Amino acid sequence: MNGDEDVRLGATYYEQRNYEMARICFERAAEQNNSAALNNLGILYENGLGVQQDYERARRYYEAAAELNNSNALNMLGWVYNNGIGIPRDLERARRYYEAAAEQNNSDALWNLGQLYRSYEGIQERAIRCFERAAELNNINALFMCGWLYQNGVGVQRDRERATGYRERARALQRNPPQPQIQVPQVQEQPQAQQAQVVQPQAVEQPQAVVQPQVPRRSPLELLPVDNFEHFVQRFSCTVCWEYAVNMALNPCGHLMCSSCYDDLPEHKACPICRTNITSTTNIFYGGYKQKYLKYKNKYIKLKNYIS
Repeated sequence: MNGDEDVRLGATYYEQRNYEMARICFERAAEQNNSAALNNLGILYENGLGVQQDYERARRYYEAAAELNNSNALNMLGWVYNNGIGIPRDLERARRYYEAAAEQNNSDALWNLGQLYRSYEGIQERAIRCFERAAELNNINALFMCGWLYQNGVGVQRDRERATGYRERARALQRNPPQPQIQVPQVQEQPQAQQAQVVQPQAVEQPQAVVQPQVPRRSPLELLPVDNFEHFVQRFSCTVCWEYAVNMALNPCGHLMCSSCYDDLPEHKACPICRTNITSTTNIFYGGYKQKYLKYKNKYIKLKNYIS
């Protein structure tokens, strides 16, 4: 016994939102050094599901699972250091964790790593390579991103047919569930059974923390440097649809998205990036921000059309 049965039983309780029983099952499996159980306990404590929210304890569980080379835990540690969840922010350490998870073809880690590269150098080869690898693994954020890149010829040769293919694949995927997905080990005795999909919380770009303080009421123009209108459009486009400008911040996680994508979320609304339950939203349009975005986006599209 390596604890897999307890993890599967805990996953059943988790799906029923019986987090207390889920925690008991995961703790039994964790006593046997089951990496999935350790990772799942980290999720419970990070999100305060059935337990008192405790970032430090969550990080210790992620570290224990990462020592067992669990790719989801490695990705989550990258997320923790990328966003400074209960610790000082450390982008270099975040990059190392993301890369270790990406080597195991963890699609969320590839997406987060691409977003991290993008924050360093913009849409360049390393970021695009990560996005495309994540899209091959059906990461919905990466599929929308690749569709936007090929539609507009950003960092790649414009290919509208390929862009349409990416977007159709993204829209065909089932919408994200309203709670963070835990890890469920595959049943070894039944090799034909389909393994439960493992989806861990992401940072888009970064990635972003699962639970953060409420977003301050400041204009995005004060928060991000903008060198030219191309960077402006790339930075402030909704990372879910890549069609419209962001116009709201989600609380408590702090991720940005457009109101159109927010309205399309399921009834039990959760952040499509990190899957944190949404308690409220904050309008982030101030002054002439919206007008500036539309002006720059039109210039950007005309420039790309001219180049192509």
